[in-house]
Amino acid sequence: MELPVPDVDEVRAALVRQGLVAVWRLEKRRRRFRRAPDTLVVCLDELPGLGLFVELEGPVPQIAAAREALGGAIGAAEPRNYHEIATADRPDLDSLVFE
Repeated sequence: MELPVPDVDEVRAALVRQGLVAVWRLEKRRRRFRRAPDTLVVCLDELPGLGLFVELEGPVPQIAAAREALGGAIGAAEPRNYHEIATADRPDLDSLVFE
């Protein structure tokens, strides 16, 4: 679930009031692509140090068609989330605490 944040400092303060602390942070650059009239959204995510990933969001038939059209330009499906990918070879990254 994604929710808009009008004021990042206010949200951070609210998280702290709930007793939550930041334990992991990810930098991600995302480019979104869409072709009308499709409802499919193709996201190209660049994660420094981890690589490039394509995320396909939409109806299953459109996802299947996009995967076929992209062919060898994309790899096999990755079942892990970005946190799991980042910490697979570096378990020490799982416990970073940011001030």
